Amino acid sequence: MLSVDNLLNATWNEAQFATTSRLADESAPVTELHFTPGAPRQIHLGVEYRF
Repeated sequence: MLSVDNLLNATWNEAQFATTSRLADESAPVTELHFTPGAPRQIHLGVEYRF
């Protein structure tokens, strides 16, 4: 068995969202962008033997 994930090793975001917060001591709202990076290139090789 051979499996290759992200063959070209592209940089990508699996999940991405923006949040806006305003704490008591901040004069204006703060918007932040958060993301979960996608998996890098992975190669899996397996062997199975049945008898």
